[in-house]
Amino acid sequence: MTGTALGLILAAAWMHATWNLLAKRAHGGAVFVGLQASVSLVIYFPWAAWSLSAARHAWGMAEFMALGATAGLHVLYFLTLHSAYRAGDLGIAYPLARASGPVLASAGAVAFFQERMSALGIAGTALIVAGISLLMFAPRRGASINGAVWIWGLACGTCIASYTLWDAYAVRALGISPVVVNYASAAGQVLVLAPFIFRQRAEFKRIRQDHLWDVLGVGLLAPLAYILVLFAMRLSPVSVIAPAREISCLFAVFLGAKFLSEGDVARRCLAAGLSVAGILLLALES
Repeated sequence: MTGTALGLILAAAWMHATWNLLAKRAHGGAVFVGLQASVSLVIYFPWAAWSLSAARHAWGMAEFMALGATAGLHVLYFLTLHSAYRAGDLGIAYPLARASGPVLASAGAVAFFQERMSALGIAGTALIVAGISLLMFAPRRGASINGAVWIWGLACGTCIASYTLWDAYAVRALGISPVVVNYASAAGQVLVLAPFIFRQRAEFKRIRQDHLWDVLGVGLLAPLAYILVLFAMRLSPVSVIAPAREISCLFAVFLGAKFLSEGDVARRCLAAGLSVAGILLLALES
């Protein structure tokens, strides 16, 4: 992994954990996702428009199908993520979803993109997964993990792996700008979820009154975090980027402990040590 890619991944990881804290705090669903996507459309319109004009990309059926597919996959991702948060703690649901995603994505990158992972890459991935698993499989005393958290968390992880591979194809093989890919995703979310916003007036009012800043924060940070990841995918293999970005789990656990009183510091520090060691090994992978 190049130094630039590592820097992009670390910045994206912090942003990702932060917006997930905001989403968890809002107890959102389809309405929240639609509103956050609407905010993203407004904020990132100038950048997306500039990227389209500067790239002078030749658009064909493959490009439009790629953008349509990424929009659908991201709708599923956000809905399963919010469902997982409604079923369990941030410190449980987030690692569960993020741990399964990179494992599937790395395997898919090796299978579909003919990428090869070195011994360092494999060892680094294993350490990151071990650290996340320590968070996931041994909850603090008094906490419970119900079946819904597992179902929604694993479903979310499957969505993560799917959009990671698909978007890597879009930005690398088709040459579409990461900003355009992400903007198309937000546009698709608004189109799909607009009916929910109009029908669920009470939920819309609750979010507007109590969680307006959370909507604005997620609308700003979620696209930017993923755009940085997509740029990193242009610099390093997907099989390395996918697990490396899951360092965000550690940031999420820290934020959950600090702002949501989820605690369990000692075990989470051990998990942090394992995952940071894995990140260092991935940074040495060329």
